[in-house]
Amino acid sequence: MARRALDAFAGDEPVVVPSGSCAAMVRHAYPELFAGTPDESRAVDLADRVFEFSQYLAREDLAPASAASGSVAYHDSCHMLRILGERESPRRAIAGVAGLELVEMEGRDVCCGFGGTFSVTHPEVSGKLGEDKARNAAATGADELVACDASCLLHIAGRARRCGIPLRVRHLAEVLDS
Repeated sequence: MARRALDAFAGDEPVVVPSGSCAAMVRHAYPELFAGTPDESRAVDLADRVFEFSQYLAREDLAPASAASGSVAYHDSCHMLRILGERESPRRAIAGVAGLELVEMEGRDVCCGFGGTFSVTHPEVSGKLGEDKARNAAATGADELVACDASCLLHIAGRARRCGIPLRVRHLAEVLDS
């Protein structure tokens, strides 16, 4: 699959992905995966051209043309924060929307508990982390929770539903497309 991605995204154009997890995988794992192989230089090249959506907006200094209004809490996903070292680009995109207020929540940079197979191998811990995240987001009074990783949003929304916590979630791209 990784080799097919190298083929599909050959060239010199930037590759924009909707997830910090996807960007982290290509940027960090592909060069390691292909190290010492004939595809190593292609993997490094692709890694240099991959950007998570909000990072690309910031890199190109693109202002969102959104009519969104209200307030949002933002969840820092583990891959965005810890692997990509990215905290500001999503907030910059939110701040660029007139009429949209960012309300920081308690534990915004704490894992939501999904993390690939973590939710399967440690369901009790995963569920508790997801519930805590949903409660913290709801406690802000923000209209919705926003993140840059759909997997986090699905997990948090699922925990909120199971626990009876009223919480609307959307990907940052959806908010900026409003």
